[in-house]
Amino acid sequence: GGITYSFVHQSFVEYFAAEELWQALQGEEVAEVWGTRCLMKDPKIPAVISFLVDNLLGESIHELEDSAAEERHSSSSSSMMSTRENLLLLIGGSRRELSSGLPPERLQMIQFAASNALTVLNKSGFLFSLKAREDPTFLQGIQVPYADLSMAQLWEVDLTGADLSNCLLAGVKLSGANLSDCKMSDVELTQWPVLSFTEAVSAVALTRDGKRIAVAAGCTVFLSSILPGKVGKWRIDHFLNGHSGDISSVAWSPDGRQILSGSDDGILFMWDAHTGEVGPALEGHTDWVTSVAWSPGSRIVSGSGDKTVRVWDAK
Repeated sequence: GGITYSFVHQSFVEYFAAEELWQALQGEEVAEVWGTRCLMKDPKIPAVISFLVDNLLGESIHELEDSAAEERHSSSSSSMMSTRENLLLLIGGSRRELSSGLPPERLQMIQFAASNALTVLNKSGFLFSLKAREDPTFLQGIQVPYADLSMAQLWEVDLTGADLSNCLLAGVKLSGANLSDCKMSDVELTQWPVLSFTEAVSAVALTRDGKRIAVAAGCTVFLSSILPGKVGKWRIDHFLNGHSGDISSVAWSPDGRQILSGSDDGILFMWDAHTGEVGPALEGHTDWVTSVAWSPGSRIVSGSGDKTVRVWDAK
């Protein structure tokens, strides 16, 4: 690690940098080498990623070609497992419970190493959804900013508490994935946002300017922002938790500063859209709240299964 190359042509530098990363996978200081810099952070180094992916795929092809010879097949399989297992270990080493309290420089190194490993595994066609069946928690709390997860198969994968900020998620398969408490600032989708949730989506509401979205799923309101001028980039700002029943309706205040939610628990909550903090509960309905709305002024209206409509003062 720490070797500096200087050549006339950039391709030589990229080749030797990629070779050092590949060889490091068989050594003891993998994180130190793989965490030197993030390959997907500007300026990106796609040639290095391609080299590593080709090597990983090359091992797989070699394994298939040698499958007729049991002894050689076993040796090749062991090598392949070792390479991928080392990449998985780099990713797992970034989990919050393992990396909390580390000095900032050490933490950044671990995050970069994990991000690079995740990118290479994904580019090689690794099936994360199948791995999750063996180990359902293997991606919980991972910190992989800037990783390229485009087209990744993350069906029903538990990403609770993961840091996915600045990740590339174009075409990612997220059906049934658990994204609770994820950091997803400046995520790039290169298409308008499409996310799947672990529970049915029961209500959605847009601000008047179309820049923020409130999504109700289960007992939680997910507050998200679409970054202006950057189609396909968005972030999840807050997870609003407080209701004890499924949320049936959400509405934005006219100025976009507050969010109103009504739930099966018969309660209305007003939330601060900037901080995510909840205000006093509005109680009075004796059955589930079916619908909520905010007038252009300071009044709120709600309908309920108790066959009543109530008007509230939002001040």
